[in-house]
Amino acid sequence: WVEGSASGSSSDDMVIEFQNETLVAKRGHRVVGCVPDLICCLDSSSGEAIATEDMRYSLWVSVLLLPAHPLLRTRAALKVVGPAAFGYAVEYQPVALFPVELRTVHELYGCGRR
Repeated sequence: WVEGSASGSSSDDMVIEFQNETLVAKRGHRVVGCVPDLICCLDSSSGEAIATEDMRYSLWVSVLLLPAHPLLRTRAALKVVGPAAFGYAVEYQPVALFPVELRTVHELYGCGRR
């Protein structure tokens, strides 16, 4: 179980809150992203993904925010995967619209559906 936050030293830096997974990203007091949207931390030099358990002081990271699928944005889904489900008093605001041309594996290949 990994829990905590990662932040920089300047007021322009981002604070990432996590509990095994990245849950909330803040700039100052403003939330710029939260679950169910994906908050991805990448090594700024190599572009490699950084897992929460590998976060440490002095890492230079780039943060990528990716929109969640519309099914994860429903009222019912947000009760389970939204910020409140993890104890955050944050209202979910999507980082972007989910591109309509993207489809799930189930929609593409009919996996698991009959």
